[in-house]
Amino acid sequence: MKSLYIILPVLLLGAFGYLYYQDYEISSRKEREAAEAKVLADAQAQKEKEETERRSREETAKKLAEREAEDKAKELARIAKWEAETATIAADTAKHAAKVATVKKELSTLEADLSELRKETEELVRENFALAKQNEEHAIARRNAEFEAQRIIAQIAARAAVSPAIQP
Repeated sequence: MKSLYIILPVLLLGAFGYLYYQDYEISSRKEREAAEAKVLADAQAQKEKEETERRSREETAKKLAEREAEDKAKELARIAKWEAETATIAADTAKHAAKVATVKKELSTLEADLSELRKETEELVRENFALAKQNEEHAIARRNAEFEAQRIIAQIAARAAVSPAIQP
């Protein structure tokens, strides 16, 4: 029985060692497989990430090119509109400048006519004044002549009243 104390623990130790070694191999193989799977998964994730980043860069570059094309088109449209407006303004300016020149010419003609009419009006006013003055002078002369005639008649009447030839 004493040998049982040594044999049984050795057998049990051997069985434990065998089972432990098998389990160790299985677990280490699982760990290796898990590590390999993790490495593969990480590599796959890295590839997917790189692919996603590449697509993102391509889309960003495409959108940037589209935006630049739109901006360039807008700028060209704005420049064309500005040039058209400038041409319209220049045409309007030329048209109005010609109109201003004709209006200035007409204005100078009208001003000359106006000054001539003012001179004629002034001459007519002076002539009217001269005629009115002459009319007044004639009226005064007629009145003076009437007064003179009355005075002479009064003198004749006074002499006749004193004259012996006319006395009854």
